[in-house]
Amino acid sequence: MNSSTDARKMGAGAEQIDKFNPVRKPNRGLSWPIFQLWVFFFILVTSGVGFGATIWLFKLPEVPNCDQVSWQFASASMRIYCAQLEAEKKTGDSLLRAIALVEALPLDHPLGPQINDHVEEWATDILNLAERKFQRGELDKAIAMAENIPIKAEVYQLVADRIERWRSIWASGVESYNEADKQLRAGNWLLAFRHSVKLSYVKNDYWATTKYQELIDTIQLAREESKKLDSAYKALRRGGLENLLQAIKIAEAIGKESYAYGNAQNIIADAQKKMVKLAERLIDRQNWWELLRFADKIPENLPLQEQLDDWKLLARAGTNAELGTVFGLETAIGQAKNISSTSTIYDTVQPLLNRWEREMADVGLLLEAQELARIGSIGSLTAAIAKAKTIPANNPRSGEAQRKINKWQREIAIKEDMPFLERGREFAASGTIEGLQAAISQASFIGPNRPLYTEAQNYIRQWRRSIQRQQDKPILDRAIALGNAGDFAAAIETAAQISRRRTFYSEAQGKIIEWEREIKARETLEKADRIGREGTVAALEEAIAIAYRIPSSTSFRVRQIQLLNRWSEQLLIKAQNEAQYSLQLAINIAQKIPYGTSAYNLAQTQIRTWREQLQPRLYLPEPEPVTEPGIGNRE
Repeated sequence: MNSSTDARKMGAGAEQIDKFNPVRKPNRGLSWPIFQLWVFFFILVTSGVGFGATIWLFKLPEVPNCDQVSWQFASASMRIYCAQLEAEKKTGDSLLRAIALVEALPLDHPLGPQINDHVEEWATDILNLAERKFQRGELDKAIAMAENIPIKAEVYQLVADRIERWRSIWASGVESYNEADKQLRAGNWLLAFRHSVKLSYVKNDYWATTKYQELIDTIQLAREESKKLDSAYKALRRGGLENLLQAIKIAEAIGKESYAYGNAQNIIADAQKKMVKLAERLIDRQNWWELLRFADKIPENLPLQEQLDDWKLLARAGTNAELGTVFGLETAIGQAKNISSTSTIYDTVQPLLNRWEREMADVGLLLEAQELARIGSIGSLTAAIAKAKTIPANNPRSGEAQRKINKWQREIAIKEDMPFLERGREFAASGTIEGLQAAISQASFIGPNRPLYTEAQNYIRQWRRSIQRQQDKPILDRAIALGNAGDFAAAIETAAQISRRRTFYSEAQGKIIEWEREIKARETLEKADRIGREGTVAALEEAIAIAYRIPSSTSFRVRQIQLLNRWSEQLLIKAQNEAQYSLQLAINIAQKIPYGTSAYNLAQTQIRTWREQLQPRLYLPEPEPVTEPGIGNRE
């Protein structure tokens, strides 16, 4: 209130003064607006400058693109920046490129200490990468990478020593591996295993794990194949065609890469020699049918093909000659003459040929019937049968005549039934379920005791299998897909839909057995894992025993080995801890570690050490000095 009143008084006073000052009044009215204008202009300029400076300060610099930099004109900071980007990739080539970028700078550059620190860091990274390659088994690549480290780097002084150490370690691994291989070829399984164990101590992951496991697997396979050959030797000694074939089959399963391949080939050669002797015995007895069956059972892949062909030819000739017909004798003679003069049975065949040629003169009674039958029509075959029936029953050739009649009746039946079979094949050619069912219907017209009945039944079975394959294949494929996905229960349930006497029944049952084994293996391994988690010696021992029940053919084999190794290592730790209090208890615990696990070898070493410590030491009293007789008396 007072302030506003004073202001009004001051304003009024000013007006009174202006009234009596005519000169001052016009100057005041001209200068005040100009002053305000200059003040406003000054504030505007300073605000604009400040705003612009603020924007300039907060503007981020653009990140350089190292791929587009011209290194001829690049600054040191640019080279260091791009070198750091390359080094962050952590590959051998990128680290070498990073070093090359900064080494192009002069030695007396102001950033020299910083550059040297980077070079040392990157050279060390290269050497570490080379070490990892060496551990993976890439010796040459590791050496090549290490040798690329710049000579000026301080870490380069370590390169020669590192490469020498690598080569020494590698040579140790090669030596142990080759010695194990040598013992394997000699059949010394124990010595081979001892040398393979040395690999686990090689200071290289490749030799200590990959090659070690490879040798262990090879030794196991060699021992199994050796056992197989034992059964082959037994079969060879028993003799007889079936045993000889069994011995050959076992020996042929041994591949060329196997250490038992040479012995297997010797078994095959001995079996072949015994087969030749069996065939010669059958020929001497003129047991042609048995010889033919014998020759048919011998696999064609054996190097007896020429002899096998001669045996079959002679056997067929002998069976034809035993028919006692002109045609049979003619066929037998023609077949026997095809046996070469270089054959091993040529001398045996010549007396047979002479006998069969003499018998030809006694078999002319059926010529007329045979001539009629050669026409091949149903009418001519019927006429031939009627002609052959005129031969009296007491005629020496009546048996042959009856055989001819039977043959011709068979030919008639074939001609009558063949159209059904041909139409069935035409229907089946479509491949559809409807076409296959129509084919089965046609072939079913061929009844039992007809020549084509067996062939028709074979076709019917084949066509039924085709129908079943089309119906059941999707089911089996779906079950296999579920099994591959690990859903074994669903896979079993799906495969069980394929019923007995279906084409895929056996395959489905085989898969079901396989999946049930997988389920059992998984449950067993889970049980063992639960027990092993208790961590006690008894629990670990029980877990190991349970895990060993799992077949090695299941998909849980890798997990099984991992758990066995883990439990064996836990047992070893417990044994070592117990050794501080009781060596005997420590030995008992270590003996529970199973053979073949990762801790087994060390456990055996510890057991030997602890047993030596348990052995009592004998302390014998020092002997008393011996006094010569008479000396004491003289004194």
